Amino acid sequence: MRVQVSYWSKSRPDELRGELIVSGDVVDAVLCDLRAGFDYRIQLAAATSAGYGPTVSLDTWTEISMPEKPPKPRVNATGYCYDKRL
Repeated sequence: MRVQVSYWSKSRPDELRGELIVSGDVVDAVLCDLRAGFDYRIQLAAATSAGYGPTVSLDTWTEISMPEKPPKPRVNATGYCYDKRL
């Protein structure tokens, strides 16, 4: 199974849009390149070898604010820096 995620700005659909396809075992995903202060529609549709299921939609918006400060990177004994979230 896979999930298709489509998103676009409701006020500028020709300019601000994207699509992401992830495997069915993924429980979260990050949508990049969204612009602050825009309304977006996000649609999800699951697909199997039999085709796509019903689409689920969500209307949401991005806020204009300072981004959250990322956590400090973790460093192991070799000095290799890694991000536990990835």
